[in-house]
Amino acid sequence: MLTPLELRNAKREAQRAVRLAVNAIHSSLDAWKAAVSDGKAAATTLTNAALTQLHLPALPLVLLGDVPGLRPAAEAKLRQQQDEALAALKACLERLHEAVAGLAAAADSLHQLAERDAAAPLLAKAPVFATLPLHLVAAMLAEVHSQHQAELGVKAGVLRGCEQVVGDLRAADRPDGDASSGPGGGVPGSTGGSLRSGGTGRAAAQREEALRRTMQVYLTAWMLSPEVDEGRVEGHLAQLEADMRGF
Repeated sequence: MLTPLELRNAKREAQRAVRLAVNAIHSSLDAWKAAVSDGKAAATTLTNAALTQLHLPALPLVLLGDVPGLRPAAEAKLRQQQDEALAALKACLERLHEAVAGLAAAADSLHQLAERDAAAPLLAKAPVFATLPLHLVAAMLAEVHSQHQAELGVKAGVLRGCEQVVGDLRAADRPDGDASSGPGGGVPGSTGGSLRSGGTGRAAAQREEALRRTMQVYLTAWMLSPEVDEGRVEGHLAQLEADMRGF
């Protein structure tokens, strides 16, 4: 049986732990949102560079047509932009992993404290601030972490898909290129060699549309974060902030 002094000290410790955890959660969520935003910019740059490369061979250069080596130089520049965009997207994924690690640390700190307090019924059932007991607060933050942990798989899949698109473009540019021969096959919904650059008319339009649709899927998946229920996450944090107010 804990003494009244021990109960008060334990409650103060829990209040401090919750404040620290909530602050860490907010900081990690801010880092997550920034990385998602930067990743969208990188994926958009990659999309534009890939589409431009696809129809560059058929692009009329008008008066610049006589400039020696212009098309190869433009193609090299586009490949460089694609490589830089992929590197930026990969860096954003690494930042997302760091943000999730911050969420995990915040949630785990409360989980451990709640497990310790579970042995004392008065502590386990008592509210930390106004109404919420520690085990419930810990469960709410654990859910925030678990949703973002699951979303990492989606983001990693987007990166792999973008890498495949670039790989297919490079394969299709080779004299014997076949976009379906690279790792993972061709772009979803397309047939072998569908990303081969050059050509005009209906076939070229179909190639461009296939690439545009594929990249739109990846951009949408990156931005929507389907594994994260943002309304529920914001609801948890708003409830916690309201419960802490005045203490």
